[in-house]
Amino acid sequence: NGFLRPGCQDPCLSAGRHGSATALSPIPYRQFNSFPLKKFTTLFLLLFSGSAGIGQTKEAPSFNFFKVDKKLASKIKKAKAGSDFKGMAIDDCFWFFSDSLDSDDITPVTEFRIFFDTLTTYEDGVCDCMIRNDTAILQGGIAYEGGIGFDVRITKETFNGNIWISGEGFKTDSTADFQGEILLKSIYQTLKIQDRKTIASGKTLVGEIFMESEKFLSKDDQRPNKFYMKILFSCKLDGYIVF
Repeated sequence: NGFLRPGCQDPCLSAGRHGSATALSPIPYRQFNSFPLKKFTTLFLLLFSGSAGIGQTKEAPSFNFFKVDKKLASKIKKAKAGSDFKGMAIDDCFWFFSDSLDSDDITPVTEFRIFFDTLTTYEDGVCDCMIRNDTAILQGGIAYEGGIGFDVRITKETFNGNIWISGEGFKTDSTADFQGEILLKSIYQTLKIQDRKTIASGKTLVGEIFMESEKFLSKDDQRPNKFYMKILFSCKLDGYIVF
């Protein structure tokens, strides 16, 4: 089906809703084939592939402390009211992203961060979350011939987010060659959640994350570039990623 996600570091279980498990992905997930998608999200969603990150220097992820924001529930409610999914989605996910070649030439980085922090307009997105041990995992994205997505890990106090991209070829300072899929570390990231007590199995986790990626080069445009991404989400924590 073309459902892929970069970044597999260890063999884990991937299973269909009624099928048997196979060692394919970094976390278990179940796939639904009739998910209603909007606009550009009708493109295939990249989920789990083992090729991204190969050739990249393995570094310990940088975790930051998150904040609690009790206003997020009303923000999710407002976003859902304008959604095309209207309750059809498995979980609620709304996002906005841009790259620096479209913004940094005319907007200083600090101003662009402020813009994302105050951003209230989102597109419908595709994502889901699960919990493994004491860590919540949020993943999602879009893709067709190329793609972009995210992988966020949230503990009781801290979090770490990464952006992944796929296409004709990309590289960072830590990669020797251009690769079709690559995982970008966040050089700046913020996270707000509705209630830290919801980081538990069976609870609905509501949050909003902003990420600014490290710089990268692409084969078709070798000017330094990076991505900015903001995601507003509400999803139930269980043992699977579901799309």
